[in-house]
Amino acid sequence: MSLTNDDIVWYHSMLSSLDIIDSCGEFSNVPFIGTQGGINYNPALARRQLGFPLRDKPNNTQLEAKPLTLPNQDIKELEDTLAKMKQERDIWEERFHALSRKHEELQLESKDKDALIEILEDRPMKRQREPEGPSYSSVPHPSGAWKKIVDQLVLEKAQMKTSFKTEI
Repeated sequence: MSLTNDDIVWYHSMLSSLDIIDSCGEFSNVPFIGTQGGINYNPALARRQLGFPLRDKPNNTQLEAKPLTLPNQDIKELEDTLAKMKQERDIWEERFHALSRKHEELQLESKDKDALIEILEDRPMKRQREPEGPSYSSVPHPSGAWKKIVDQLVLEKAQMKTSFKTEI
């Protein structure tokens, strides 16, 4: 046994005295213009949200359930469409896996470069902490060279991150 229009009370007597703007001329949507711009007011939606009764009774066809079946189509057509969809899905899966592998490689490379940057940044600090005394080394002080290497690694890391973001 299914519901019909006569089984449902569509109007509540207490709400019949209130007026609601239902339309703007022939248009069902009502534009409201304010100081900050305008909005579109849909009276059918507002009635539903505010718990007011419907303006008119709905058609019985809207209350009846319809079977969800595909229209009669050629089976060959459906099989071809399914094959194309599977092929497209496989292509997207391959792209996803390739990008995932590349992402993992870039993350590992980024971690390696981060570790190297930390090591290189710690070395000059250790040298600065050592007491300054006569230096017997014939090798010049490499702080400028280390600074260039660290700057280059930081630049490469930033370029890798931006290139990865643009690929995604």
